[in-house]
Amino acid sequence: MKRRPYHNPRWLRKELRKYGSLAMVCRVHGFPEATVAGYLSRHPEVRAEVEDLIQTSRFPVRAQPRDGKQIRLAGLKRYKKAWTVNELQAQGLPFYWDHAWLLEQFRKLRSLEAMGKKYGYKPQTLRRYISRQPELAQQIWALREEMQTERAPLLLHLPPALARELEAAAEEAGSQREVIARAIEREAQKASPRLKARGQAAG
Repeated sequence: MKRRPYHNPRWLRKELRKYGSLAMVCRVHGFPEATVAGYLSRHPEVRAEVEDLIQTSRFPVRAQPRDGKQIRLAGLKRYKKAWTVNELQAQGLPFYWDHAWLLEQFRKLRSLEAMGKKYGYKPQTLRRYISRQPELAQQIWALREEMQTERAPLLLHLPPALARELEAAAEEAGSQREVIARAIEREAQKASPRLKARGQAAG
């Protein structure tokens, strides 16, 4: 099959931006619109790259149901279900579409709040995305249960009030090790004046 310019999504995006509609692009370059539309229907990976420009050309500017970026993202989601971080970065898409990456970061950072803070995503956006992916939601839930189990042996040997304080702090900080380090630091700060007083008394 002879390669045509509209087989290249970059070329097609540039021409759609220039002329405003698929019909006008076809008219200017002498391509039958039905031929180009048929090619796009057989190649969803190409259509996904230009879906936003094709869709927006059908509506008046003030009556567009969604902006171009949303339409493009929806098209890419329909076309491709599994992504890698490198692919997402190349497309300018959110990294959390790579479920393996999301699970790995959740395991490391231990909360969606910590992930959002590190990578610039709103926690509610992450929660909403996860809620729409049943399998991913189950995996996140299993990780949370696993992390709760890891904390349990430590908390069982502490006074109830301190255990509750550490558990709440662990949720906020997203890391049990950080919480333990803070607790040790607090105890050291409390002990420091007493040690100084003893040293002065001994002197």
